[in-house]
Amino acid sequence: MSQTNEKRWSDVHKDLVQDMTLMDDKLMHEVFNDRKCVEAVLREIFDDSSLEITHSWTQEKLDNFFGKGTQMDVLAQGRPLVFYNIEPQENLYEARPERARYYGSIIDTKILESGKSYARLPPVYVIFITNGDMFRKGKPVYIIPRTVYSDSRLFVGGSYSMYLNCRMIKQGLAG
Repeated sequence: MSQTNEKRWSDVHKDLVQDMTLMDDKLMHEVFNDRKCVEAVLREIFDDSSLEITHSWTQEKLDNFFGKGTQMDVLAQGRPLVFYNIEPQENLYEARPERARYYGSIIDTKILESGKSYARLPPVYVIFITNGDMFRKGKPVYIIPRTVYSDSRLFVGGSYSMYLNCRMIKQGLAG
């Protein structure tokens, strides 16, 4: 390839990447292939500089022998044992609460070994990073807790859903 063509392709690539955000699947995949990048994003989300990621996977397929499988944008395992699923989602409809519920449940089925106690299930966070306000209440972060219906007490079972509106900037998102 001639030097002129190389410079032209280099300029095209710079322009393409400059216009991308982490909402773009290809860039997200490249950035989050680096475990340290996943760790940096989660540290920012949880406002916890000590948060540590031991493993991470992008475009991770979790098959379901009896039903619908999934392909998760980012799945990460932290220390102490905790799992994070990060889903950048441009289309708010695709970030539906039912999807968060399903993704959390399929992670649970994949990480709990046969014969093990349910008490061994580690915490799982399903985090949608959306390009808009999912619930239209003007907040940058929504943490969806499970509650006891009769008196609104928190039901602590280790399953968490979060929605982050990437159009709004706030420091210490979960703090």
